[in-house]
Amino acid sequence: MRSTLYYVWFAELSIAHRTKNALLDDAGGIEEVYLLDKERLHTIPYLTSKDKDALLEKSTKKAEAVLELCTKKRVEILTRDSALYPERLLEMPDAPMVLYCKGALPKLEETTVITVVGTRKASAYGCKMAKTIASDLAEAGVLVVSGMAEGIDGAANDGALRGGTATVAVLASGVDIIYPSFHRKLYERILADGVLLSEYPPEVKTSPLQFPVRNRIMAALCDGMLVVNAPKKSGALISARRALEYGKDLFVVPGNADLFDHVGSNTLIKEGAQCVTSASDILSYYNLSYDKTTVAVKAKPKAALQPNLTEEEQSVFTLIEDGMSTDELLELSPLPTGQTMGILTVLEVKGVVRVDKRLLYVI
Repeated sequence: MRSTLYYVWFAELSIAHRTKNALLDDAGGIEEVYLLDKERLHTIPYLTSKDKDALLEKSTKKAEAVLELCTKKRVEILTRDSALYPERLLEMPDAPMVLYCKGALPKLEETTVITVVGTRKASAYGCKMAKTIASDLAEAGVLVVSGMAEGIDGAANDGALRGGTATVAVLASGVDIIYPSFHRKLYERILADGVLLSEYPPEVKTSPLQFPVRNRIMAALCDGMLVVNAPKKSGALISARRALEYGKDLFVVPGNADLFDHVGSNTLIKEGAQCVTSASDILSYYNLSYDKTTVAVKAKPKAALQPNLTEEEQSVFTLIEDGMSTDELLELSPLPTGQTMGILTVLEVKGVVRVDKRLLYVI
């Protein structure tokens, strides 16, 4: 327990991750890091004056509060010394000192792991590809990692769950924070059939700077990374660079050459990333046998019955999947276009569906 306290204390110090890892290795353990005094710190050349000042602040009150909060919220703390701490992360020069875990963490070293990344402002095509490929990978026994964010991340985590395999969501907030808020149902499904991970303590909200920091964990956990729907300037490209830095395989779903939101993806392909159009491309790369024709077709999960909907409203509601476009809904609906759009408006008013830039999300 004392070592966990010291790890949390160390994790909360404003020192670069690479510096922390180097210091932990040089000192020989976390307790040794905590006990470093002013005289010893001045002999370590890679520490800045700010690093030394931070390390001389020995108060553990903040760390104690974090431990108490984790106990209250049933969040498990995995330190670098924990048996459950992923071995893949230990190979990182900037590994997190601690991981906060909610759910059952699978043994990552015993399966093929694919991380799926892409833009939050995803197209209907991007969401569909991410969800379909993730679902097929999961059906074949591959573990899918993503970030539960809006767009590609959420579609990938959702697809993996639909494929019947646990999924890992690495968050840029505390594991008790549901972000975006409309992913509450997805969060609950991941918690039931997967795991939520973060290096941030409970109650820490997201910030723009935390997403690229989070991405290094997503890159390190996998065997290969799949990029879907990445614009020219995208956090997914940062993740892709990280994956290559860590020696991971890089796969990319191509997009229309004349669309801005696929420029980043197509550039990665031109630079040598492997172009894929289905899960079978990734599976064959890892010599995993999978023939979708031999897999029993799973019934599409029906949307829960809503007592405040009429029969016609319920019939349209059951057709809606997260990330679906209104055009896709109109193609599936047996009702006339005008009637379907009218019902969609009612569903939005009744608070069971959210429409965002012509993409639909179940609330």
